[in-house]
Amino acid sequence: MKHVIQTIVMILFIFCFCGCHQEADLNDAKIVYSEISKISIFKGIPSNKIAIERIGGWSNFTYLITLPKKVRFVLRMPKKGASKLKGLLKINTYNEYANSNHAYLLEISAKIEFFDPTRDIFLLKYVENKKTLEGVDFHDAEILKDVARILNKLHSSKTMFNNDVNIFLALERLADYFSVTYQDKIPKDLGGLLSVVKKAQLVFRDLNVPKVPCHGDSNPGNFLLTDKGVILVDWEYSGNDDPAWDLALLSVTAEFNHEQDRLMINAYGNKEDKLLLERVIIYKPLVQLWRFFWVGFQAFNGDDEDEKQRFLKMSELRYDDCKKILLSKEFNNSLARLAKQKSKVIH
Repeated sequence: MKHVIQTIVMILFIFCFCGCHQEADLNDAKIVYSEISKISIFKGIPSNKIAIERIGGWSNFTYLITLPKKVRFVLRMPKKGASKLKGLLKINTYNEYANSNHAYLLEISAKIEFFDPTRDIFLLKYVENKKTLEGVDFHDAEILKDVARILNKLHSSKTMFNNDVNIFLALERLADYFSVTYQDKIPKDLGGLLSVVKKAQLVFRDLNVPKVPCHGDSNPGNFLLTDKGVILVDWEYSGNDDPAWDLALLSVTAEFNHEQDRLMINAYGNKEDKLLLERVIIYKPLVQLWRFFWVGFQAFNGDDEDEKQRFLKMSELRYDDCKKILLSKEFNNSLARLAKQKSKVIH
């Protein structure tokens, strides 16, 4: 198979974050150099010949590494709380590596240059002339169609991933953790929201939707526009799941309106899945609840006080949006329609 994508950039991790380049401080540079000096690509190159720039990250640190002759790589290293969250959600980093390589074979992502599972480190080749997509870019119908087709290509793959994911189980684990560890910080009406989520879970259980390979974090920032088209990066939360989750996450994080939702579904092209749009609608508040927990976890496990306060504010907004969607007529009508499909299997 001819691979149309030869290089990749690891962009910032998750949910509409725009990073900026900044020279790494001395301690950062020493830590990064200590890590990359263990990789064969960098052996024999003195530290004064390597430029290191911090280019952001949420649960991970991301650095741009520039060698002589402008050869560039991107290094991703986990922050303190990253391994803790992965342990809580039982995420195996090797699955990210394997799933990313599978997507590379599908020509919708790219090959990882180096991976060390013991240190959770990824090294990727930097892409010049790139554009990381933002929500506003999806106002362009052609970009939206390209992204929908990429997701369909992934979901239609005949080769399954080695791991399954389940958003209901993930939310349950996060809710249990927060209720014990941060019980004085969680919203008073969280129990009521979780009861509605439980109803949705029972409806989905009866639908028995077949699992397919999914990205799991299909927010705009994980789509990269290159000279050869759009690619999808950052496979940390990937696994076999309901394809509607990827579509719902994209819709919420890119702030789609009804027209954009329908354009996405039409471009996605699976006309046999009659209940796809209904499931997307049901998943939307779950996306916001997931984001509420995720950002809250970063806030409570971080060291930067300014970042913590910013994350807490974001977490509150996502919780409020979750409640708003759960109370909407659209959500409740879709849930009622799906409930009538009990015991039917979606093909």
